[in-house]
Amino acid sequence: MKLCCPLVGGFAVITAVALASLLAQETPAPQNPMANADHLKTMAARVGRLSMKYASGRKPTALHVFDRPVMRTGNKEGNPDGAVWLWLDGQRPVGALCVWNRGPLWYSENTAIVGEVLEVTGWPNATWRSNGGGRKPMALEDSVPESPKSRQRTLRALALEFTAREDRLGIKSELRLFPRPIYEYPDADHDTLGGAVFAFVYGTDPEVLMQIEARQEGGARRWEVQFARMASAELSVKLREKEIWSVPAISREEVVKTNADYCIIREDK
Repeated sequence: MKLCCPLVGGFAVITAVALASLLAQETPAPQNPMANADHLKTMAARVGRLSMKYASGRKPTALHVFDRPVMRTGNKEGNPDGAVWLWLDGQRPVGALCVWNRGPLWYSENTAIVGEVLEVTGWPNATWRSNGGGRKPMALEDSVPESPKSRQRTLRALALEFTAREDRLGIKSELRLFPRPIYEYPDADHDTLGGAVFAFVYGTDPEVLMQIEARQEGGARRWEVQFARMASAELSVKLREKEIWSVPAISREEVVKTNADYCIIREDK
């Protein structure tokens, strides 16, 4: 695989809804009393308050949250059970939201996947507005197969070529690629033949999201990839041995600012 100049998506044999259903059954939740159906309902109710739109108003498309989480999360640092939802434009992901709590304190972790400015409202005392700057997909020189099944196989093979790492307060950790996409979609409305979102995780916590798409413009097809942070730590991604993406660590003071592509909103009830 060769990387081209910065520019981002595959095709799912099963539908997005069917895939999410499988994930809900197959994705292991942290072994904790809170990781149960009641806690999931509580998290889903908090997500249900929210709404998203393109802040520029250029695009009339209604954005919506996928109707179930694409993965459950957890770590040893006080997040026993959380879940990740995706914001969609049609079937194409544009942002992600991870919800968890530490006792009465609730966290909403927001990240933009696309370059457009997104706006999410519904929290009692906060509005998240991504800045939409500096986010560009990267083109890959690998050929895009004609057959949808072949594209799906190629897409998953491409994902295995990437590795990710985080540096949290000087502690460096290799991140694990989640063994299957957390979401797959066909979407012809955006010049996209299909795509998938993968997660690089620490334990069961997603730290980096990777979106791979097969794009088509005119008669030309190409693979594109882009990344979104899901952690405040310093993060980097390599294609084979070459670093192609990195972001610096974000301080506790900065991470709560709601005018960035990544932020955490805290609520005490």
